[in-house]
Amino acid sequence: MQKALGEKINKHLKFDDEGLEMWKIHMDNNKQKEVIQDVGGVDKHWNEFVAKHKKVQAHIKDLHQDLMV
Repeated sequence: MQKALGEKINKHLKFDDEGLEMWKIHMDNNKQKEVIQDVGGVDKHWNEFVAKHKKVQAHIKDLHQDLMV
């Protein structure tokens, strides 16, 4: 699901090389809205996965503690 989201983002990003080390990246607003909806789906999927797996929850807790140190 995340790989598909990444591919969709890359497909819709437009890169304009304006020369002289200047460039811009843009995306159509409608495509951006689609991507944001897909991100919500990925978030929901991950939250459900974590909720069902106690070991994953423990690893996330350990990582959080390590980062806080």
